[in-house]
Amino acid sequence: MARHVALLRAINVGSGRKVPMAELRELLEASGATDVATYVQSGNVALSSRKAPATLERELTAAVSERFGFAIDILVRTQAEFAAVAADDPFDGAASDPTKHLILFSREPLDVDQIARAAPRDLGDERWAVRGRELHLWLPGGAGRSRLATALSDRRLKIVATGRNRRTVEKLLRLLGD
Repeated sequence: MARHVALLRAINVGSGRKVPMAELRELLEASGATDVATYVQSGNVALSSRKAPATLERELTAAVSERFGFAIDILVRTQAEFAAVAADDPFDGAASDPTKHLILFSREPLDVDQIARAAPRDLGDERWAVRGRELHLWLPGGAGRSRLATALSDRRLKIVATGRNRRTVEKLLRLLGD
């Protein structure tokens, strides 16, 4: 069985879209996944499955929607894909705080020209880089007041994506194991 990461988008924020992690683990195991582990309450899951990532995305999305009563996007990466993201440092060591290095995981490959057009001209200390289906953002002042993070949000870019900071990515990589 192959190891995968499933990233659930926009759950457990605010008062709606609640997905208890214990129930999520039970649901994923009932759907055929094994060795299911979650990290924090924001929809970070490591699991084993014989299914391809695209199949897992479709089936898990349907199962979660049916169980919890609302539709969400779920993005799946293989262990190898996720490890490659974790190993990549597009900022050559400049992104020194892993909580301020945001990685947007997209369902589809990203259009670098579209992102360049959407990004503010004056970035200050902020930076962005595209690596396949991931958009890396270095936000030294944090995401909350970042013009770059606002301009390059999944909603503004009209893409299906979910973000995790590098610290979360590293924790998930450890959950995946060797």
